[in-house]
Parts: sequence; structure tokens; C-alpha cells
Amino acid sequence: MVMFQILFTDLYIDWEKKSWSEVAAVLGLIYMFARHKYFHGYAESAKGRLPGFYLNLVVVMVLIALGTTGIVNSFLDEYLDFNIGNKLRKLI
Repeated sequence: MVMFQILFTDLYIDWEKKSWSEVAAVLGLIYMFARHKYFHGYAESAKGRLPGFYLNLVVVMVLIALGTTGIVNSFLDEYLDFNIGNKLRKLI
């Protein structure tokens, strides 16, 4: 599931045609660390798994948010000629 989310994020997030594979790769590494922490915490006690679980939850939510933003941005750019990244840069 995580590989799908990493690829999902990498394929669809590209404001100004930039590659976001670095962000997806870092989030994938953090996800693997969270799973490692979850496993070792679970081996010790049931409450020890919570930090790994919460870190895992945050990483997955960020990957889903990035992927969704990328899909929405690509559809808006393709069909309505509206690019979220360009609009945000003009505001800032």
C-alpha cells in the first residue's frame, strides 16, 4: 500500500513540472522507520507501539494529501487551465 502511495504521490504532484520523488522517498523512509518503531514497541508492550503508530498515521495522511493535491492540480491544469502552484506563487 505504501509503495502505491509513494508512486501515486510521485506521478501526480508536479507543480511547474518539478519532480516530487525526493519528498516521496523521504516520506517512504520515515514510513519504514515508523513501522520499525511500531514493531519494536509492540514487542515490548501494547502501549509501546503508539509512537510508531501515530508517526505511521501522519506519514500516510501526508502521502494521501500530496497525491490528492497532485491529482486535483493536474485535472485543473489540463481541463480548466488553472494551476494551483502558479496561483499560490502570485499570492506570495
